[in-house]
Amino acid sequence: MEWSMFLIPVSFVILGALYVDLTTALITSFMSAVAIDFFFVEPYFHFGFQQKQDLFRSAIFLLVSALLSILVSTTRQALERAEAATSRLRLLIDSLPSLVGYVGTDRKVKMVNQTFSKWVGIPVEKITGRGVRELTGNEVYIQVVERIDGALKGHPARYDSSELKNGKLHHFDIQYLPDFDSTGRVRGYFYCAHDVTNQVDAIHIREEFLSVASHELRTPITSMKLNLQIFKRNLEGKAPSALDPDRILKMVNQTDQQLSRLSRLVEDMLDISRINTGQLSVRSESVDLATLIRDSVGRLDPQLMRAGCQVTQRLEDGVFVSGDPVRIEQVITNLMTNAYRYGAGNPILVLMDQTADGYAEIRVVDHGIGIAPENQERIFDRFERAVGPNEVSGLGLGLFIVKKIVGLHRGAIRVESTEGKGATFLVKFPIATASCALTKISA
Repeated sequence: MEWSMFLIPVSFVILGALYVDLTTALITSFMSAVAIDFFFVEPYFHFGFQQKQDLFRSAIFLLVSALLSILVSTTRQALERAEAATSRLRLLIDSLPSLVGYVGTDRKVKMVNQTFSKWVGIPVEKITGRGVRELTGNEVYIQVVERIDGALKGHPARYDSSELKNGKLHHFDIQYLPDFDSTGRVRGYFYCAHDVTNQVDAIHIREEFLSVASHELRTPITSMKLNLQIFKRNLEGKAPSALDPDRILKMVNQTDQQLSRLSRLVEDMLDISRINTGQLSVRSESVDLATLIRDSVGRLDPQLMRAGCQVTQRLEDGVFVSGDPVRIEQVITNLMTNAYRYGAGNPILVLMDQTADGYAEIRVVDHGIGIAPENQERIFDRFERAVGPNEVSGLGLGLFIVKKIVGLHRGAIRVESTEGKGATFLVKFPIATASCALTKISA
């Protein structure tokens, strides 16, 4: 029996191990040995080994086939596991929000994730294989080549960078991380750029808020402290005017105004904290809106008189909304405060009626400086205002809080304005149903 007769069955054994599984391959090995004995060993068509040499050859074939089956099957399984791990790793890298890439010692890109591809606007397959200088451009390459050299020498690097894209400045935290093989030699480096624009913006907003808040809080405190110092000096000097009732009343009124202002500032800051932690809540009950508006505006009479603003109210009676009377009054107070701050010396009109779509609409109309079109969305963000902080006092939180409160009431707010001709703020609250129950809604 020639050894060449084993080639075809051995091929089937290897194929079985490669494309099926180990058990199938081992069964194939055994059946192949039996088939060789049956068809190729004389006498033909007689099952059984006739010579010791034939038996030895068949046993060797069976052993070699089994070993080949185990080797091929084990290799195939290892490759499948490696491919699965690579696939999972690729999926993980592609899901990262950071820009990730890998560069070899030849300074050519070996891999980038989908985030990187989207940022540069080039498909992944057209990035891989390209040189770093070609991909970044010569100007950028000159700026980063020292960090690349360091990474390829085994030295990690980290720095901040900014890039303008679609009219917005993005800030990045960038890292170069060397990749070492088992012998400690550098075989490339990882590039990772994390967009930290939101964090940088948050820091700027916080710093601006702290600056404005410290100024706004200091103003009423300084005024009250000054009044008390004058009063104390007059008492210590036994000045006749120190106990003058009119003068004392004036000082008390001034102090009361500053305390009210301080209280509003503190309440605004507390509301911001509640919004950030999801603890701002409203109680839903049936509210007589016309009565609530009249009472709210009436409490602002002293401020309106000082600002020189005359208020006209045209309110539809008998309109009830589902809401929290305390929070709705806060909305009205904030809108009225904006009206007399930005429209001092001009009349204010307050309108309220029921709409056909089941809402009550409040309109606060001032004749002040107005709001530019590009600012009409921005003013509802936190720490934003239509003018600079030096022109009008306040933290820039009022309209942001108003929008949150209106949203909790399932209402809506918007502004209509022409710059230099005043502004109209329109607020909608849902009409109360006959079965309106007392409930609580949290942000």
